[in-house]
Amino acid sequence: MSGFAFPLGVYPIDPIEPKSGYTTAFEPADDGSDPTASPMAESGGEWEEWPDRYVFDILVPAARVEPLCRSLLSLLPGRIYPILDFLGQDEWREVDPYVSYDLLGMDRFMDTLRRFRGFFYEDGLIGFGAMSEEPFLYVFVDEHKVVTVRVEADLKEKVEKVLAAFDLELLDELASADSVTHEHRSVLEAPTDRPDLLVGDEIVEVLRDEWRLVLNIDPESNIDEDGKDLGMTGWRCIVRFDPPIPALPGEKGEDEKEEGDGSNEGESEAALKAKAKKPEVAKEPEVETETDESGEEKLVSKYAEIYLTADSLRRATDLAFEALEGLLEEAGITPDIETTPEPMMVATDRWNADDFVKAVEAATNQKPEMTDSAVVHAAWLN
Repeated sequence: MSGFAFPLGVYPIDPIEPKSGYTTAFEPADDGSDPTASPMAESGGEWEEWPDRYVFDILVPAARVEPLCRSLLSLLPGRIYPILDFLGQDEWREVDPYVSYDLLGMDRFMDTLRRFRGFFYEDGLIGFGAMSEEPFLYVFVDEHKVVTVRVEADLKEKVEKVLAAFDLELLDELASADSVTHEHRSVLEAPTDRPDLLVGDEIVEVLRDEWRLVLNIDPESNIDEDGKDLGMTGWRCIVRFDPPIPALPGEKGEDEKEEGDGSNEGESEAALKAKAKKPEVAKEPEVETETDESGEEKLVSKYAEIYLTADSLRRATDLAFEALEGLLEEAGITPDIETTPEPMMVATDRWNADDFVKAVEAATNQKPEMTDSAVVHAAWLN
């Protein structure tokens, strides 16, 4: 539009005259009371205080977003905290905000950006970034592909040098896609006959595993984006149950170790080597396997879909995990706590009452009560 290339997943509907450049402002240190000022705080905990800092909002054509990001991310130290936003399916929350409280190596972070580069830099449903505390530096690319940098005073000049290298000028204000009415859309296409292609939700699940991300909202409340208390609402939760981790070749359990070496007496050297090469996989739980592209069998995770009513994220999470335990018990599955990973909450989306009731009635032929916190339906997903 007007000679300016927008990303494929974000397109302004109203006329606009965009121009490459940036704006800058000074932000004083936070007192920890404003959750919008500092996204790096534990869910339900105290908000971390950010120091005095300068903030840069930067707009460049779509083809220049990735090289600009590489230059800005190079200012970060070797270990960082990843950040992710995703336009999810929650009725009262436009963006699902994720953060990591575990430091991640910058090399791993950059490898993931390269792996899903089209998704990160072109898709209109995803925003991503990283930050460090010492020195304080925050780099984030929102779902409109506007780049925001927050930096302590000592690093301000370095950021300005990067912007100068890209021939970017200081502007009074940015004319980006979010300045006018605009559309968000995914750029990913995954036909039903191509199960190897991932959609946005599946990539976010991968990122949550690799970057150790957690949903960064208050778990004790149930409010909308305006802070209004919603009370009891319907939720659709997806919980992932991972198969047990196989023992490494040659590993022995504690019981076997206590038996001593005499149990191997009389066995040939070839038999002992064969036994050492065979992984010891826990018999429980019984899990499915599938063959990957290399022809090797691998264990398959199972997903449970759970409809429930709850008045907070924490209550919804507790109920979903209890429902998963019930499904495992019905299936005769007894997980080994030493070898089976903790279940993962893949989705916790609140639905409006009409859609929630219709979905539950379709699954159970019964109308759910919406007065108390309870699981109303739980089943394995195919």
